Amino acid sequence: MKTKVTVTLNDYEMKKLKLVAEMYGKNVSAIAKLGVQLYLDRFIDFVLEELEEEKERSSIVH
Repeated sequence: MKTKVTVTLNDYEMKKLKLVAEMYGKNVSAIAKLGVQLYLDRFIDFVLEELEEEKERSSIVH
């Protein structure tokens, strides 16, 4: 499944993104896409971990 995402960057963030893209010989879109994918993976892992901890806490209380 594909979902389109729009990300707004300030000038400083764009400058850093261009620098990374240049360092790795990739275009800015490829680096941005990779960054978003990595961030989402980490965010989803964090949310799942928080839900699991909440579930454990609520089972101890009951």
